[in-house]
Amino acid sequence: MILERYPGAKPVAGGRLHVDYRYGNKDICVLLGNDIIRRAALETYFQSSAYEREGRGVVIVCTQSQAQLYGRKYPKAEL
Repeated sequence: MILERYPGAKPVAGGRLHVDYRYGNKDICVLLGNDIIRRAALETYFQSSAYEREGRGVVIVCTQSQAQLYGRKYPKAEL
């Protein structure tokens, strides 16, 4: 699914908790459940200086029913 939508995306092992794949200058985070640790990592990243310094965009992959919630909670992310 990810590679169909983002061809060439590279899986990320280890490192930051909010990143599953890298695609160009974007981090892709798959949130298909109520993953509290992942959500906390996203909030921390958006509030950190790393987000501003690195200038990497974040794409959240989620279900359609979650999109409205995550859109409000993470307005800096692309859904």
